[in-house]
Amino acid sequence: MTQRKQDRLEEIAQRKQDRLEEIAQRKQDRLEEIAQRKQNRLDEIVQRKQDRLEAINQRSEDRLAAIYQRRQERLRYKPATGLEREYDESPTTSWDVLDGIDTSALSYSAKKNEPSLPTRLNICYHLSLAREFTASLMWPSTIFDTNFDRCYCSSCYNYKWKNVVHAGGWPYVIPRGWVRLGLKVDSVTAELNDIWNCWRVTYHGTSKEAAISIIKSRQFSIPGDQLLDGSFLAIRPGHIPRKRHVYSSPTIAYSSLPVYCPVYDFATDTNERYRVKMVLECRQNPKLMHIQGETVGSGSTRICPYITNDEIEYFTEARASLVAYGLLLHFE
Repeated sequence: MTQRKQDRLEEIAQRKQDRLEEIAQRKQDRLEEIAQRKQNRLDEIVQRKQDRLEAINQRSEDRLAAIYQRRQERLRYKPATGLEREYDESPTTSWDVLDGIDTSALSYSAKKNEPSLPTRLNICYHLSLAREFTASLMWPSTIFDTNFDRCYCSSCYNYKWKNVVHAGGWPYVIPRGWVRLGLKVDSVTAELNDIWNCWRVTYHGTSKEAAISIIKSRQFSIPGDQLLDGSFLAIRPGHIPRKRHVYSSPTIAYSSLPVYCPVYDFATDTNERYRVKMVLECRQNPKLMHIQGETVGSGSTRICPYITNDEIEYFTEARASLVAYGLLLHFE
């Protein structure tokens, strides 16, 4: 009798335990179902919000494009109003110490804050043309830094502004008529050498093959060096033979001469045709460079109105004493 009672109690306890476990499982399943429904609801809300933001952004993009197109048409076919002239007098991008320009040397309008218009409206046609040209060369976008983009056309750099300012304590001859695509600069090199405050601005005329090799390796080459494409850098025709140096100049008027700077044909997507020259804008250590006169046979004919012919060419054997921070392009 006692054994049957004990078995009965154990059976009742087991049934009770099974019932409790079943209830707990159903409760857990219910909670998981509620949590899943809640998550699905949240995902749906987030997706609707994202879709709405994308729709708003797309409408904004379309509106900005329409505004830009109308503005371009007005500037092309109608005289600019006073407000538009004031806007056009501002540089493409704010001038700052990274560009090496002492803003006190510019006119008052150069130091004003830019109008509160979208940045995309500040893109000059020459800057767009420069980006299209480099894209046609299949150069990787990772080498460029848009913070250094500048346009020096007559619309972006006002004719009233100075042609020579100061950068790094040295004269900086503005490359009027050119457009610059910024290049990425090694932050360690820039900081350790304080290149923005101590090194002077120089120009290095080059070919597209040599330019991309310099930009990718972040190092200038001397004749005889093997480039990244496997070729060897030769002395260009018209240069002084057996001279193993890197040459530069404080003025783009000299660095863009045909002996240093080949000309390339370029056709845009709309079949507009241009002749293009390229020059690297650099910061150069003044302690490791030598100064000499022109070597292109100019004689007494002045090459640049701001730099004399007897101090117009620099050369160095220290490859690392130049840092390229801009690709300057000229379209004719």
